[in-house]
Amino acid sequence: MALLPLASSSFSVTMNRRHVAERGFAAAAASSSKASSKPSALSQYRNFSSSSSSSSSSSSTVTIAPGSAGAAFLGAQTASAAKKVVASSAAAAAGLVSPIARNMTAAQSTALGVWLAGCSAWVYSMVVLGGVTRLTRSGLSMTEWRFLGEKYPRTLEDWEREFDKYRASPEFQKVNRSMNLDEFQFIYFMEYAHRMWGRVLGVVFLVPAAAFAARGALSANGVVGPRLALLGSMGAAQGFVGWWMVRSGLKHENFGEHDVPRVSPYRLAAHLTSAFAIYTGLLWSSLGLLQPAIATNAATDAMKVIRGRVTPVAALIAVTAVSGAFVAGNDAGRAFNTFPLMEGRIVPEHYFEALSPWWRNAFEHTATVQFDHRVLAVSTLTAVSALWAITAGPLASPAIAAALSPSATFRMHALLALAWGQVGLGVSTLLHAVPVELGSAHQAGALALMSVAVAVVHSVRAGPAGAGAVRAAVKKALRVKSGGPHSQFSFPIGDATTTAAAAAAVVTTTTTTTGDDGDHWRRDSGGGGGGDGGGGGDGGGGGDGGVLASTSASTSEDSDSSALLSSLSRRGPDACGTVVVPLVGEEGCSPACTIRLHSSVLHVRGLGTPTAPCRDGHNVLCYNGEVFGGVDVDETKGDTQALMEALTEAASGGADDDVVRTMARVRGPWAFVFWHAGTQTLWFGRDIYGRRSLLAHVPRDGDRRLMLTSVAPPSARAAVTASSDTSSDASETWTELPPGVYSIRLACLEQPIARLPEAHPWPAHSVPWMLASHKRADNLCAPPPTDDDDAVDSVRATAASEVLAALTAAVRVRVADTTLRAYDDASVDVPDEDAASASLPAAAVAVLFSGGVDSALLARLASECLPANAAIDLVNVCFANGTSPDRITARDAAEELSEACTDREFRLVEATLALEDVEDSAHRLMELLHPTRTHMDYNVGAALWFAAACRGSCRVYQGSKRVDVPGLYQGRSKVLLVGGGADEQCCGYGRHRTKFRNGGWPALVAESALDMERLWLRNCGRDDRVVSDRGREMRWPFLDEALVLTLLAQPLWAVADLSQPAGVGDKAVLREAARRLGLARASARPKRAVQFGTRIAQQSNCKKFGSNSRANKAHGGALEMVL
Repeated sequence: MALLPLASSSFSVTMNRRHVAERGFAAAAASSSKASSKPSALSQYRNFSSSSSSSSSSSSTVTIAPGSAGAAFLGAQTASAAKKVVASSAAAAAGLVSPIARNMTAAQSTALGVWLAGCSAWVYSMVVLGGVTRLTRSGLSMTEWRFLGEKYPRTLEDWEREFDKYRASPEFQKVNRSMNLDEFQFIYFMEYAHRMWGRVLGVVFLVPAAAFAARGALSANGVVGPRLALLGSMGAAQGFVGWWMVRSGLKHENFGEHDVPRVSPYRLAAHLTSAFAIYTGLLWSSLGLLQPAIATNAATDAMKVIRGRVTPVAALIAVTAVSGAFVAGNDAGRAFNTFPLMEGRIVPEHYFEALSPWWRNAFEHTATVQFDHRVLAVSTLTAVSALWAITAGPLASPAIAAALSPSATFRMHALLALAWGQVGLGVSTLLHAVPVELGSAHQAGALALMSVAVAVVHSVRAGPAGAGAVRAAVKKALRVKSGGPHSQFSFPIGDATTTAAAAAAVVTTTTTTTGDDGDHWRRDSGGGGGGDGGGGGDGGGGGDGGVLASTSASTSEDSDSSALLSSLSRRGPDACGTVVVPLVGEEGCSPACTIRLHSSVLHVRGLGTPTAPCRDGHNVLCYNGEVFGGVDVDETKGDTQALMEALTEAASGGADDDVVRTMARVRGPWAFVFWHAGTQTLWFGRDIYGRRSLLAHVPRDGDRRLMLTSVAPPSARAAVTASSDTSSDASETWTELPPGVYSIRLACLEQPIARLPEAHPWPAHSVPWMLASHKRADNLCAPPPTDDDDAVDSVRATAASEVLAALTAAVRVRVADTTLRAYDDASVDVPDEDAASASLPAAAVAVLFSGGVDSALLARLASECLPANAAIDLVNVCFANGTSPDRITARDAAEELSEACTDREFRLVEATLALEDVEDSAHRLMELLHPTRTHMDYNVGAALWFAAACRGSCRVYQGSKRVDVPGLYQGRSKVLLVGGGADEQCCGYGRHRTKFRNGGWPALVAESALDMERLWLRNCGRDDRVVSDRGREMRWPFLDEALVLTLLAQPLWAVADLSQPAGVGDKAVLREAARRLGLARASARPKRAVQFGTRIAQQSNCKKFGSNSRANKAHGGALEMVL
């Protein structure tokens, strides 16, 4: 495509500008040094950098005195770095370092930190090894314990002696009577290794501790020595606690006749909790030594809020881990190996009734212990997810986001990922009855999750000084003093004073405007809702409409723009307007250019009168789409205004990825053009599936304009028609803009505008980023298992439930009152001959209706989600005198819907047309379709365009009632639901069956992904242009982001199984959903593409090629349509 290669030039543009800027600074500094005896600003900056980073014993003073505009500007660039040095030094002076690291040299702090980190890693391995020892039932194999260690058996006699001791234990006599010597040697080795690994850890801790103490490192402050003494004592005691635990499993009197010998769950929990405490103490101490500096904003209100949120979550993680010890102590993981139910119940039977007193159930009753751990695990996951969302995720406030450091943000992301992974691992461990591998991994995961929680808490810890002391120290350090001709920063470092440039760091920028309607800005009104609307203005409701943005050297409207306005007004008949932005070229840059922004609105959201385009001061937004989630919307103002506010805030932050992140959060279809005046940047783009059309006119010789528009002007189609060579420049001038977000900086046009657009990647792990490749996990692409039909049926039933729930939610948000506005106040005019239509209330929503499983399912779910008194238009189009397959199935499906939804009023609108009707509108159709222009595009576009008119005969279905509306019916709903995306995801096309037959599951996976990746190019833009031309908005529930992710989370064989016949295996998950909703007949209908089900392809092929067979032989669908 034309625009993507252009983005590669943006890096060189950036480098060119930077090179020019640096040359300017250097030249200015050189000029300054010639005119003055003082060193140049560049050399002074280097001196400042090196001096400010010198040791605290330095008493030198460095003064920067900028002597030119270039030096002043350079000083402004270094101001941020200077302030960081100031604040860091002030923090050190105020004691804002971890208490454990205070009064230490950097070398001492690092050495101690690395040693303690190694010790904590050793404890981690001890905990994991202990879990393996327990899971292999090795813990009771050694019946004696000595503090300094046991001698490992070397001879057969030694082994027999140890085995005889084990034979006397309750475990052998009740469980392992058949165990032989070889099996005993294995479990003995596991327990011996666990014990010796702990003793080696004692040496690793004590020997370096003694060395550090001898060098005075442990007495540098009053914290490190006592803390390490406490941790060492806990480690020594851990051996005694472990033996105390093991002894509980070696006493015969502790077990009844039917009891399985095991250690006391209370003592096991104490042993594990002690290990966790030692590990946490070592990890916390190592972090305090390796990352001693505490952020100067540690006492701010935002950081207090973060700490208040993080600490309870970390505590909950610890409680959940301890509850896991009781699960292990009771061997509860090997019972109730289902999830989420326990023997068919959420809460197990006799929850607190099995044991007396009642509290013992929480620690000793298998079902209660496991249930409590499940609840705690899910609660932990919920708490971690909520914590992430409000601190590092999409719900984080600007203050919280600013207070959180990059390392803390990374740790927060890691905490979320580990929490989800740990819960998934726990469920998998349970379902497989706790195999050694999974059980060990789950225990290791618990400690890993705890580790990250500790790291997160550490990253937001408070300083030892109070809030007032911190603020006072920093404020004092950053105080600006007047010192003669030069202003300076003065701050303490130890006993010395270091001075850095100040005046150069204070830059005042003045912007002069002539008012909203002055010389710099002009707004042209056009249609309803025009006018200026003031500086902020109500952006009005969201919905469909048209977008046009163009750049040129002239301030007057060109012929193309004029011709486009009528097309755009058809897309958005409720409001339209134009804003003209003249740009004055800077000295040395390209001449001035003009940006013309035009927008039209189909008003379906918001209570106020819409204005177009939407403005906020001098920022302008042309938005064509809906916000179904991701950005908070005040429905009294509409989603366009909400998005304008979000984009203005993002663009004002100075980071390009803030704008991209804002658009990546938007759920729903969108195309936008956004002019941010402060940065002189034009932003534009489309959603991941290109559900709203946005075409780009690529500047070429003879036509240097960059144009972005929802629909191409008539001249674009005329140029192609006039060109005998379809590969000529004329045919390639207009192109579908690929999905994504792009920007052009227009402050100084050093490069031709065609080379300036920059493509911005989707943020990693954002929803568009995940959807871009449409990739399933490898295990979800494998064939279904052949040895367990019950399991296969269960997975398919679960998939159907999850997909149905997600599809219901997708339909609900698309037919909600807030996104339909008052549907009885429609924009569509009713001709006089259709007077019967005017006497009926407007339907709330229309459905493009063939009677197949997709459209029937959408109509059925729309009925569930709409108010009881709302009617639904079912629009069916036919080009075969009322006898097309889609017409027959639509009538039967309408009957079935009325049987399933007896109170709902369905209006089956039958548009019956002839090929002559299509040919009469051929030129208009080709203009709308451009730049797509094949026979297939033409046929599909014609069917959609006539269907979107929603005009034809009408029969009302309501329960058992059937009423024919006299005359022609004209539907007035502004929203048309379509089933696009269902076949691509659920393998409904014939080519999917061919791919599966030739290449199996891998080929089917690849074909489905390819279909989704090219929706923007082959389907969505084209369909949006033809439907929106009728003043209606197309909504695609099957392309709802959450639904797509839900489908990707299912095994492909649970979504579609093409080893089954047509009408059964294709779109299997949707067919099952339809059956559950009472649509048995619709669920069994085979797929027919719209051009075949309406018979437009047959009629068109016979006219163009002579017959269907000739058209197929010529691959007529792929040939360019020539009028």
